[in-house]
Amino acid sequence: GRNITEDAQFAYGFDFSHKGQRRIKIDTIQTVQVLEGLKRSDEKIAQDRGYALEAAIVRIMKEHKSLSDSDLLRKLLAIPVRSVDLTKRLESLIEKGYIARDKTNPLLYHYVA
Repeated sequence: GRNITEDAQFAYGFDFSHKGQRRIKIDTIQTVQVLEGLKRSDEKIAQDRGYALEAAIVRIMKEHKSLSDSDLLRKLLAIPVRSVDLTKRLESLIEKGYIARDKTNPLLYHYVA
């Protein structure tokens, strides 16, 4: 589609006549704007969910000090989470220094901070 700026002007051809055509539709512009807005909203929601998931993981780990991967997932049952998102957030928390993997068992996590 074309990019239309806010100062764009549209003109109606007054010579145009057609019995069946009584309205002018400009919904493609609105559709593009709505889709862009939805995409931004989805990204913001995903980011907020990620922060909420990290906070929940830290609270659980702070309470239990050490948990296995499966036990942590069981504790997070109240939060709908995909394993991909959980892994991503666990890696993020490891990088930030809030939790650490066990040196002998890579499926065991320890609360650090």
